[in-house]
Amino acid sequence: MRLCIIAIVFVMLTGCKLNFPEPEALSTVPEVKEVEAEGTENHNWTVSHTLKGQQLLVECIVENVSFSTEGRQGKVMGRVAVYIDGTFYKSYDTAAFIVKGLTSGKHTIGVKLVGENNQPLGYEKTFHVTIP
Repeated sequence: MRLCIIAIVFVMLTGCKLNFPEPEALSTVPEVKEVEAEGTENHNWTVSHTLKGQQLLVECIVENVSFSTEGRQGKVMGRVAVYIDGTFYKSYDTAAFIVKGLTSGKHTIGVKLVGENNQPLGYEKTFHVTIP
């Protein structure tokens, strides 16, 4: 019995020591671009994005739209729907988010604000990124 316990403790202490994943914060970043999306819409809002390797950091600043259920006080509840090359990718409940796993090449990124029931709020912007 004692030998089994020692063997189990030994296996638990020595397992998974060779292939630790590299933290994202320590990975090298080959290129950083920061630009602001242009839009022809009448709504006043800003979509800025920064490209770090294959990760796209996006930040949306819009008046009178809240992404939080708390402290809305007269603001419309919104969510960001993201489209990559015309195909729906994901929706986010935050004003800033990271799009991961983009493949190499040129991509068209569409950002649309939608309401609680996915009804369009009239805020849309499109920009292009090139992944090395």
